[in-house]
Amino acid sequence: MAGLCPTRPGQYAKPAKFVPRLRGTTDFLDPLYAQPGTAYSGCATEMTDGYALGVTMLLTLTGLGSMSLVHRCRHILMNPEDPTAWHPPAIPSPEAGAWPPKVAQRLVQLVVGLTWEPQAHHRLPLAQAHTKLEALAATVGVDDVSNGDF
Repeated sequence: MAGLCPTRPGQYAKPAKFVPRLRGTTDFLDPLYAQPGTAYSGCATEMTDGYALGVTMLLTLTGLGSMSLVHRCRHILMNPEDPTAWHPPAIPSPEAGAWPPKVAQRLVQLVVGLTWEPQAHHRLPLAQAHTKLEALAATVGVDDVSNGDF
């Protein structure tokens, strides 16, 4: 979807094209897309793709379903630097895999950058999130993230 509204590298530009009938699961839909009267209303951008990626990473980390996931994980998202403030059920789940604490914490920091900030200009650009995710994968011994072999 991001190709519909091109941006300069590493930045979120104001949307250029309106996408009136975006389909998919609403829990992955960026609130800025759905908020009427804003410059981002109704436009799919790299930022909305980043939001969906952040929700996907949070879902993978916690093993929870997508319904109201960002709200249910607010303790994690408000305190990404302090895992002692994270409360069940929104914690890294053993059923979702073995998450080393530092990896879980860095993933949460990425999710915060992609989803938690309500102002577009404070969000982590998708290209930077990708670079950070690749660096994180390298720290746990994954050399090539393009093949999905984590």
